[in-house]
Amino acid sequence: MPEGDTLHRLALRLAPLVGQRIERLTLPRKSVRPDAYGGREITSVEAIGKNLLIHLEGGVSLRTHLKMHGGWRLLAASEPDPKSADVVVILRTSMHLAVCASAPVAELVRTRDLTQRRDVQVRGGLGDLGPDVLGPGFDPIDAAHRWHGAPHATLAEALLDQRLVSGIGNEWKSELCFVVRVSPFTRPAEVPLPVLIDLAEQARERMRRNVRRPRLYPIDRGRAVSRIARFERRPGEGPLSVYGRKGQPCYDCHALIERRVQPGTIPRSTYWCPRCQR
Repeated sequence: MPEGDTLHRLALRLAPLVGQRIERLTLPRKSVRPDAYGGREITSVEAIGKNLLIHLEGGVSLRTHLKMHGGWRLLAASEPDPKSADVVVILRTSMHLAVCASAPVAELVRTRDLTQRRDVQVRGGLGDLGPDVLGPGFDPIDAAHRWHGAPHATLAEALLDQRLVSGIGNEWKSELCFVVRVSPFTRPAEVPLPVLIDLAEQARERMRRNVRRPRLYPIDRGRAVSRIARFERRPGEGPLSVYGRKGQPCYDCHALIERRVQPGTIPRSTYWCPRCQR
């Protein structure tokens, strides 16, 4: 599923678009004329939290949020337009065809509005997001204090709150708690600050390593995996320590991995080792 490292990897993949001029931009679910932005130069591509931003000259940005299943592809300009009903963005230049599919958010916004807070009803505002784990100037100590002071009942909930720190999603939430050997169901204020600082540092380092790696990794148990969290794995071990491994033995202590569904607007599954993460 797309998380912060996925978005930064996508930004690198779409970087060849920078400096090119748009020939046609189509948002099939929006009332935007395909030629409305023709001739505008693509000035930059960046990821902020779980948002991918393609900035155009003239102070306009294309924002997509991939949520659970969205994705981008960069193809040669000779490729035909896709016909799938899942497509939400078709962007053409003289050299490339960029396609976004299955993203629930795809919109054009004024670039200056991106820094505004959503609580003032600005479309696409990202000003209420916490610091991006992979962003410039990310401070693990600041992140630790943000989590430590969070009002959430569990650390798992605090890690998913993008207003505190952005970029950590459901897989990383479970994996990072395992890395630092803390129960995801501990109250944030009860987790020692040094442990939270370590968690923030591990998040940045491990997510950075995934950004630099290929999009998909070797097949694990019959499926291609999108990220590696267990870099110190031994032969025969998978790329994830706990996520998706309910009922399987922990690689470190052999206790059976457990899973709990946490309530919310979108219920989230949390995986952990009951022995390593007491």
